[in-house]
Amino acid sequence: MRKQTHLTATLLIIVSFGTVFSQGVNTTLINHWNEEPCFQVEIDGTTLYAASDSIVSLLDITDPLTPVIMSQLSLDADIITEIEFNAGLLYVSSIEDTSGSLRLFDVNDSDDPSLLGFFPIPQPPVPVDLIKHAVGTNSVHLAANFYYYSDVGVVLDIDVSDPSSPILMDETDTTHSYINSIVVELDHIYLTRDCSNMSRPVHRFQIYDIADTSNITFTGELVWWDYGYVNGVGVSDEVAFLTHGCDLISIDISDPSYPQISGSITLGDGNCKFVMSAIAEQYAYTTIDYGHEEDGHLDTIRIVDVSDPLNMSMAGSFAIEPFDVHDIAVQNTHFYVAAGDSGIYIIQNDLMVGIDETNLSLPDYFSLAQNFPNPFNPTTTISYELPEASNVELLIFDITGRRVASIVNGEKPAGYHNAIWNGNDDSGNQVSTGVYFCRLEAGNFSQTIKMVILR
Repeated sequence: MRKQTHLTATLLIIVSFGTVFSQGVNTTLINHWNEEPCFQVEIDGTTLYAASDSIVSLLDITDPLTPVIMSQLSLDADIITEIEFNAGLLYVSSIEDTSGSLRLFDVNDSDDPSLLGFFPIPQPPVPVDLIKHAVGTNSVHLAANFYYYSDVGVVLDIDVSDPSSPILMDETDTTHSYINSIVVELDHIYLTRDCSNMSRPVHRFQIYDIADTSNITFTGELVWWDYGYVNGVGVSDEVAFLTHGCDLISIDISDPSYPQISGSITLGDGNCKFVMSAIAEQYAYTTIDYGHEEDGHLDTIRIVDVSDPLNMSMAGSFAIEPFDVHDIAVQNTHFYVAAGDSGIYIIQNDLMVGIDETNLSLPDYFSLAQNFPNPFNPTTTISYELPEASNVELLIFDITGRRVASIVNGEKPAGYHNAIWNGNDDSGNQVSTGVYFCRLEAGNFSQTIKMVILR
């Protein structure tokens, strides 16, 4: 049985757990995969990453009815607390005994993933309780909580531009404050905290500027002085979403120094164990917990239409008895539920059926990511994003400005793309050790990154 770190539950309805049933509004159960326990889940294309206590399984879900394990990552860890996929890397946070760590895995080859980097959390003379992280551009922002006379939450900002050698850049320490969730969006991180050193609970939603990762600066916050956790932050455009008690709250973050509540909706009358891995399209996915762990859970997933943050509305739900939700990942019409010892539920959001999936989950802007690995030998992967179909050129130049190679030249659809450079010029000859530049040109957009080859 997995250890729970920060979960409360109150029995508010009487249910019989002898009979299994499922029910849903605007949702359809596609499959229940229970070959392995699952406490954390992440989705990228046809690959589903499913984490148990100490193992991450890479599942091929090309056919959601028959998921296939392609490979597994076995960690020397007590609990995997967070997984996140970004540009060919899987970031895994975990707790080992009383300490914690961040691992970076190359998962470009799903059949043969490999460990690239390892970052141990600096160990104070107190045990680590919970670790969460959020991945930014060339950086990971890792939130670690420690047990002491009262809880202490620390944010460690780690440079991962070289994934094989993560480096600590900055540390933000807020005493007597337990970090519940953390997310990165562009140049800011967003946190929810519970403070326990007061006569009555204090809850905070905080924003930090990370434009300079070596100097993280506090920007603004909202504070609640009452009971009920503030948890599960998610961000879409200039709006943040979180729960306070059993309410889903929208917050205007257009001015990060002055976040303001813009709307709210009550999710139910149970104990709000909030799970929100993503705001997908116009929907937020939340969870209400209706049972004690010793009796079996009856968690209900609520789908909330957040297209108008001022007037949010309940759009759908799903429940199955028993049902214990730990994490949710969303991609297009399906959402994937990590249900602990019960494995994974694959569920369809019927409200999305019939929508052209080629228009779903598109990038908001043009972007060229740092190549990975970097430095490299002999090949590297270059990722770029197109919010609309564009004529794309991906060009390589040497340090003198001479064009060396053209990797991509032609029309590309909107979406997320990867290109591989094998270190050869246009004539097929290997280029020498040194600094090179990769430039993305798409319509009127242009962006350049620096790369290093080490032969």
